[in-house]
Amino acid sequence: MESAKEQLENYFEGDNTNIIGVYGMAGVGKTLLLENFNNEHLQQREHHVIWVTVGDHPDHPTIEEIQVIVMERLGIHWQEIEDREQWRRAIHYCLKDKPFVLFLDDIWRHLNLHDVGIPIPEPPSKSKIILSTQVEAVCASMGAEKVFVECLNDDESFLLFSMMPGCEVGPRRPYHLKLLLKKCGGLPIAIKNIAQSVANKCTRSVLSYVITNLEIPYGLLQLTNVEFISRMKRSYDNLRTEQLKTCFLFCSLLPESVAYARESLINLLLGEEIIVEKRYDHGHEAYNSGYNLIEDLKITFLLKTNSDSDMICMHPMARVLAMWISKSEHKWLISANRKLRRFYWQEDAERISFAYNGIRRLYNIPNCPELLTLLLRRNGLNKICDGFFGFMPKLRVLDLSNNPIKELPEGIGNLVNLRYLELRSTAIRSLPMKMKDLAKLRFLILKFTWFLRVVPKHLIANLTNLRVLEMDYSFGDWKVGPTTQDGANIDEIDQLPHLKTLGITIEREDALEKLKMSPKLAISTRNLTLRTFPGLTTISLASLLKEVQHLRVLYIKSCNDLESVVIKSRRSDSKWTRLAEIQELYLSSLPKAVISWKNASITSIRKLVLEGCSKMEQLIHVEDDDDDDKEIDIFPNLERLELKEMEGLKSLNCGKRLMTLPRLTILKVMKCSNLTDITILTRQRVTVTCFASWWELLEWEDELIKSNFIPLLKPSRSFQDSDSDAEWNWNPIVAYSEPAY
Repeated sequence: MESAKEQLENYFEGDNTNIIGVYGMAGVGKTLLLENFNNEHLQQREHHVIWVTVGDHPDHPTIEEIQVIVMERLGIHWQEIEDREQWRRAIHYCLKDKPFVLFLDDIWRHLNLHDVGIPIPEPPSKSKIILSTQVEAVCASMGAEKVFVECLNDDESFLLFSMMPGCEVGPRRPYHLKLLLKKCGGLPIAIKNIAQSVANKCTRSVLSYVITNLEIPYGLLQLTNVEFISRMKRSYDNLRTEQLKTCFLFCSLLPESVAYARESLINLLLGEEIIVEKRYDHGHEAYNSGYNLIEDLKITFLLKTNSDSDMICMHPMARVLAMWISKSEHKWLISANRKLRRFYWQEDAERISFAYNGIRRLYNIPNCPELLTLLLRRNGLNKICDGFFGFMPKLRVLDLSNNPIKELPEGIGNLVNLRYLELRSTAIRSLPMKMKDLAKLRFLILKFTWFLRVVPKHLIANLTNLRVLEMDYSFGDWKVGPTTQDGANIDEIDQLPHLKTLGITIEREDALEKLKMSPKLAISTRNLTLRTFPGLTTISLASLLKEVQHLRVLYIKSCNDLESVVIKSRRSDSKWTRLAEIQELYLSSLPKAVISWKNASITSIRKLVLEGCSKMEQLIHVEDDDDDDKEIDIFPNLERLELKEMEGLKSLNCGKRLMTLPRLTILKVMKCSNLTDITILTRQRVTVTCFASWWELLEWEDELIKSNFIPLLKPSRSFQDSDSDAEWNWNPIVAYSEPAY
């Protein structure tokens, strides 16, 4: 809030700004900021001060009513003027030569000031127009300099809560109070209302009760006042279409504080038919519609992006609002992230989310004839009884991801209306042949199913409606061509008539050649994993990217014969490295491999992860090096570099030749005990996550270069004693897959 206040004051005092737009989510304190500014800065000035609450509701003022408010403030006897055009002229005449400040509070769309009669101040006029809005685009349409009002941070939230009457809790913050303030998400209006409800009774039991009640129907009404509810709900009510409203409510099914990939959410919306694909001539238009829905929700702060712009999440109070609406107006059962082990089935439920709980087994057979969506991700689920899917005939979306489940019941074939099935990061060993009955299935997500070894012959060929098949980091033993052998054939994927996006794991050279030679497979492949691959000694990235032009993520793992990953420019291949779409490159458990480079760069790569490549002494091996002093510019747009268990690695450079990584911002190093030189040229400040003991051993020749690196140190300990990676949360396989057509 202080930052926004300072910005507002600077714009107001400056000569070059005459229209100022204050924007932020509902309840963040925009109106309070304007009121305080008026009281502190305008009481002793000679300005005409005019305040108009605009709003976007039938009861809020029209152009004529705004004119009346302005004229009354200016002392114009508007009752004596019948012509509305004369109203406009009277306002304009009164203000054109006098300094004024016009506050337009709670404005939702462009307001034509000329129609009202307000003269547009021209710099360096002392007159100012200050507006507040929840819609950032309104600031641009009004030609306003923008002031963003952020939510409070943890310390500010605690301070505001403790300042409320009856909420003095001392400097120590009880655990349940931390949880409650986290639920408020730094929103002042939420903190104040919750504080009023727990005043003089800030005990653990009461705080726990409040947290629970925020997630049950009408709990929000019990804990807050009507003004708070209506202010929050107006953002929802002002959404343009029912589709937008349903999309917002659908997001409440996802767990709190969990970021979700945009493309994954769009896939869910397509599977649910909230976005109806058949309305569009081309598949990419349906995805563009999904992106547009998300942007519309971001504009009104009902969704937000985290530090990674491809990941979205909900503000905690926006999610509470969505849950309250979905439970009170719809037949939705939402109990995500509640540490549940036992639960009940709501027979008439249309959508159910039990994600992020502790449900280990599903023995009961639910009867949910109206159920459309069932989310059970991340539960520790290891057993589903055979008849479980027998009585949910309308089910469209099923998410069982991030569970240790090893097999699916045969009854999954009963889900004849299923469109979206996610089994990501499960322990599935085989796919049941009954899955061939899922004739309407469009999205099959099997990535990170490392243990999947059996995919029955002809199963995939029967899933003729598949649009998206993600099997990267999964089953890779694809048969090729006519064969009597059991098991899935890569030709089955090639024959899918509607396939647009493919992630695939390949373990044999004949399957890779089939992928590159098939126009459909090559053009639809976004994520590619090359695993084991006996006899493979060299991979040319330029050659691969020439054939698989839309590849986004390449992961090469456990290829024991691989000696060289070549990034080399030949005249025939150079344009493919320039035009490549690849964004992430992972090299893991390659004991003989080095990255071999000569006169080439891949401009698209944003992330490089190297793990267990013990032969690499330098980040890059330079072929035929005749220029000892020239900088190496191989990854000009690399933002993130992760190094793990690279025991042979000594330097990120090649002798006297410095590696230049101008956009690098994150360097993560673990168990690289011989790496003592990380001197690279960069234009950014680089955050280095590492052990303190390793950081102390680094050698620096240039203190200026050292100043560009900001260490984020883990507790000091020797690398030899570092047997656990848990505290690192090391997860090199966060694959990015964007559906593209």
